[in-house]
Amino acid sequence: MTTISVEYVDMSSGDILGREDYSEILGVTIPHITGKVTICCKAFSGQQTTRWQVMSIEPCVGASPTVVRIILQRHNAAVRNLAETVAKVGVKLKELMHPGKLVEVEYGHIPQVVGVDGLFAGNTSFFDMHLRGEMHKRRLAVVLSIGNGTLQVAPVTSKAGYPADPTRVPISRDTLASLPFYANSGLESWVLCGMVTSVAFARVLPPSYAGHRGESRDHSYPARVSSAERREIMLGVSHSVGMRPEKPHRGEVKREKKLEGKIAALERELELVREVARGWEEAVKLSLDQEVEELRKLNAE
Repeated sequence: MTTISVEYVDMSSGDILGREDYSEILGVTIPHITGKVTICCKAFSGQQTTRWQVMSIEPCVGASPTVVRIILQRHNAAVRNLAETVAKVGVKLKELMHPGKLVEVEYGHIPQVVGVDGLFAGNTSFFDMHLRGEMHKRRLAVVLSIGNGTLQVAPVTSKAGYPADPTRVPISRDTLASLPFYANSGLESWVLCGMVTSVAFARVLPPSYAGHRGESRDHSYPARVSSAERREIMLGVSHSVGMRPEKPHRGEVKREKKLEGKIAALERELELVREVARGWEEAVKLSLDQEVEELRKLNAE
């Protein structure tokens, strides 16, 4: 018995692109529109497009079975990802990617659940997909390291956090100057050093250089953070895992080396004083050790 049906409708034509019927299923995950661009990846028969923008979701409450209509619009802004660039163009990965490079990452979206009653709910019990609070949507990120088929990245957000949070590192407007989509947004940008993750090459895209997403992307990935920002990001990562910051540690090492040098110099001076004292000891026929002991006794009184 069919309990829930999901229809996908082309907004431009009104035609049904496809339909999913669920039998004896009480809850089905569907896209969740959060006010930003939400992408749904579906391969429909007779359609070359696999990326669709979710425009609206229309539940048919009271119907049996419950029917949900998802209105889609073609999203033709296909972008060659890093995996395709490396495989098809033949560019070597080490020539493209270095720590500090700026990329865009398709993290995916957090879905919602529609029940047999036609009501929507969160997907808190669906652990096989993104949950609320986890990184999601397409966003800018900073490359930290390159692995075998994956990049370790720190995502970027425009949401302000606690000013004293050492795991949030700001990116300057100068760094973003070559990326008008981000530089001209009127928003600040922070690197979330506490949300480092590894992502597959297929999720990695070159950042948009144009005034809006989807145009003027440089597949050589030239954008990067400054050396000073990269150092601050690595310090933020250290803070996020409870390690002592790198800079203070280096300062302590320098101070220790300086003190060791002073101690060595004092020991050399002391040895010279001892040699002079031994000469005096022979000249005046007195025992240096006895004189030192007498002086200690006098100072102790």
